[in-house]
Amino acid sequence: MGRLLLVACAALLFACKGEKRAPIREILPVPIGTITVDSVAPGELAEGQLDAFGLRLPRAMRIEARFDDSVFANAALSLERVSNYVRQRVDAEFVETTPKKTVFRHAKLEGTKVRLHVEVIATSANNVQLVVRNETPTPAVQGLSVEQRWQRVGLTPNGQVLPESKE
Repeated sequence: MGRLLLVACAALLFACKGEKRAPIREILPVPIGTITVDSVAPGELAEGQLDAFGLRLPRAMRIEARFDDSVFANAALSLERVSNYVRQRVDAEFVETTPKKTVFRHAKLEGTKVRLHVEVIATSANNVQLVVRNETPTPAVQGLSVEQRWQRVGLTPNGQVLPESKE
């Protein structure tokens, strides 16, 4: 029986010898030196592809609603982890923290003029809602007279409401 096994192994060895194998570097999709390693610390949230007015959302978040001035996102994450994630990415004038909510008032994104109001709200023990409101002031229209500026907001120069036009 041992001789039969030896003959079978030898036959397989000769059968495989004729095959040409591709070098390993051709099998890999990218060179090893270009592979980036995820550098997220333990407990830290990874940055995702979605953003709210320039603020990148955590990878686990999904946007539930998007409007001209606000974005609502949800995730099965803790309040503390999402609050820490936001804290690392914005510079807020005032931060209010309670057991159920963290609010970042008058927050700025680094290197931009974007101003945000960010709320992280615990909707349950392991679920949060992230509300991001854009508070960036719109630039003033140049070249308007004082009367034209008042008219744009629907008032006369003395502060009274303009009568409705009868067209």
